[in-house]
Amino acid sequence: MNEHLKHSDQPPPTEPDDGPEPVAQPPQAPETERPTPAIERTAVGTVPGPVIAAPPERIRRTPVSAAWAGLIIGAVITILLLVFVLENLTPGRFAFFGAHFTLPLGVAVLLAGVVGILIMAIVGTARIHQLRRALPLRRHRNRLAQ
Repeated sequence: MNEHLKHSDQPPPTEPDDGPEPVAQPPQAPETERPTPAIERTAVGTVPGPVIAAPPERIRRTPVSAAWAGLIIGAVITILLLVFVLENLTPGRFAFFGAHFTLPLGVAVLLAGVVGILIMAIVGTARIHQLRRALPLRRHRNRLAQ
């Protein structure tokens, strides 16, 4: 098999013959060298052409990875809240619906935040329940309209 055909686009060198001398060609701009394309092996034989590498696979996000990120963020917030409470241990007097008590200021602010979160969760749960009840009615009306 001709080895030179695998590595070059030029024909094999020919043996000089005693024919007429070739006519001089005018000088041309040099061609830019093209890289030799890679050779891909197949079951049938070799096919010249570029071998394209597959792009690296992107790792997809999963619910577990989202939960892991949420846990990390929650741990950082908990540590920051603990530092806040420990730095604000000055006692404060509070009155709530006729009850009078003394709490460290950091604890009082933390309890106020927890109560706010619970109120938000209750209102959000009520809204979700309301939307879920309304969805089947809307679907039923849309079917009747069609």
